[in-house]
Amino acid sequence: MKILIIGSNGQIGWELVREAISAECDFVALDRRQLDITDRFSLQKVIAQHKPEIVINAAAYTAVDKAEEEPEIAFSVNRDAVGNLAEICAGQCIALIQISTDYVFDGSKGQEYTEEDPASALGVYGMSKWQGENLVRESLDRHIILRTSWVFGEHGSNFLKTIINKARDHKELSIVSDQYGGPTPADLVAKVILDICKKISAGTAVWGTYNFSGMPHNTWSGFAREIINVGLDLGFLKSD
Repeated sequence: MKILIIGSNGQIGWELVREAISAECDFVALDRRQLDITDRFSLQKVIAQHKPEIVINAAAYTAVDKAEEEPEIAFSVNRDAVGNLAEICAGQCIALIQISTDYVFDGSKGQEYTEEDPASALGVYGMSKWQGENLVRESLDRHIILRTSWVFGEHGSNFLKTIINKARDHKELSIVSDQYGGPTPADLVAKVILDICKKISAGTAVWGTYNFSGMPHNTWSGFAREIINVGLDLGFLKSD
């Protein structure tokens, strides 16, 4: 089983590389300096060169607020490039694992979303990811779309690191408490994806779209409180 990891310098991509090394997988990992995912010719060239059985696309435009100012870039990366990738994989009988987001929903349901719930993205970021999902579904039968939320980890920028840094410099923090989600460790997402790869290789994968997040679900404020509590226990912080 040969795996191509695209977006290897992102939070999940970085953990995927660590997991793949630990599992002694046959893999190639490329970051955005090595592969411009928006360049269809480059995608074709890389896939033809490495001949993977599975492609994991961990590359994405993830600046949610900035996407409103840069919709062309967001749609180019999250929709158009993903559509091209799906078509290339379909043409070469390659399985694709596409990472998506809870932002495809508008959050108005008031409880956990299931895979059967209709998407209703509110912003550019969520809409670009949703349209990318649709292009995968239209082009490629052998796909897994894994939606996740509030990803945090050792590598890259994320909410956990932001709270720790701000708590060191400020006596008081103001964090919203009206948004709910599932804080999800990046290394857990990577482990799940590698498990999916094993199922694909064994011929037991059930293709389709899956929602996956950490538990328990919480608000941003609740998550921040827990980060500070753990930071105190571990000695990262000296005051709450």
